[in-house]
Amino acid sequence: MERVSKITDKDRQQKLVKEFKKIYGTGDAKKIRCFSSPGRLELSGNHTDHQGGVVLTGAADLDIIACVSGNNTDRIEIFSKGYDPVSIDCKDKDIYPEEKNRTAALVRGMLKSISDKGYEIKGFDMYAESDLPAGLGMSSSACFEVLVGTVMNELFCDGKLSKEEIAYCAVYAENEYFGKPCGLMDQMACLTGGINLFDFREPDKPLIENISFDFKAAGLDIVVADTGTHHADMAEEFNAIPEEMFSVANALGGARLCDIDESVFYRELPELRKTTGDRAVLRALHWYDEIKRVRNEKKALEENDTQKFTELVRACGRSSFMYLQNIDNYKDSKYQPVAIALAAADHMLSGRGAVRIQGGGFAGSIIAFVPEDMTPDFIKKMDRFLKEGACRRVSIRECGVYEISI
Repeated sequence: MERVSKITDKDRQQKLVKEFKKIYGTGDAKKIRCFSSPGRLELSGNHTDHQGGVVLTGAADLDIIACVSGNNTDRIEIFSKGYDPVSIDCKDKDIYPEEKNRTAALVRGMLKSISDKGYEIKGFDMYAESDLPAGLGMSSSACFEVLVGTVMNELFCDGKLSKEEIAYCAVYAENEYFGKPCGLMDQMACLTGGINLFDFREPDKPLIENISFDFKAAGLDIVVADTGTHHADMAEEFNAIPEEMFSVANALGGARLCDIDESVFYRELPELRKTTGDRAVLRALHWYDEIKRVRNEKKALEENDTQKFTELVRACGRSSFMYLQNIDNYKDSKYQPVAIALAAADHMLSGRGAVRIQGGGFAGSIIAFVPEDMTPDFIKKMDRFLKEGACRRVSIRECGVYEISI
């Protein structure tokens, strides 16, 4: 793995190493290595990956940074600042219901999935810190999974696992152990870095098209706003989206929506309403339109056409709201925090820039593309509307998961 030293702040790194030594000691057997894993920004392509669609992503300049060392035991010991410590026997790969939605489930799932590829994963010590907000739709769980997977790959697999293999192991860990449905987008975005279009039609080998675009040079700031809600206990809502899309594809004789031509979908739409229900049909309709928007957004960025890009992002946001229906869970009609945050941001932008749901939806954060001359006022007003410090400017990071040179 290539080692990089230019991105992660040296003071932060040195403090991390110091904390690692304080926890685990500095014996001769300790060969400390440091890794960084970025968060994910979903620029467009809301819930398209699990149906073999295309997604436009960016790696965020917020990350999880970790120090690690083999410990010559059969136990994985992880201390993450702000979280409960994790201690796992490398021989125990069972699924434990009480670990659902907890860090231990992600680690145990990565242990199982990589071990199943024929590698012997042994014990290691790890200390991690994060400036990536948890539960806000920036894929903190995927960021952590691929970090752990990269550590296992480097320490025990001679770096032989590809990014795609690590990503699939992470998806398995999140689906089967952590209990959260997801596609492959989050993990691939964290592993790859930069701005990319991912095409998941061939799931075993997603196509990756890197896009060279500088939002700052184009006069657009990326602002992520915390709506004050989190993704805990949203599994039922998340599960329903792929399940309903799969039901439409299955009713038309396919495994995923990418197997069904759009003309066939529209031709059979009246019958689909009877067999799958209206919400499933609306969500499938979103998928067909969204994959076209993603490709057009890629073209707009390549042509440096920010006006066209933001127009398409606005259309993406409307489609998520109207058709995909993943803005709030609507269990209490008086409580729609994400919807009201989107409405406020849209009003403040006054027809310029764009705003949409960030990530899987139902809670978390929203992402806005703000003309730089509007950014200070936009953040000030949104912070007053939501809470102080709710908004933060985020940049694109060109590196995915990497080892820090120390």
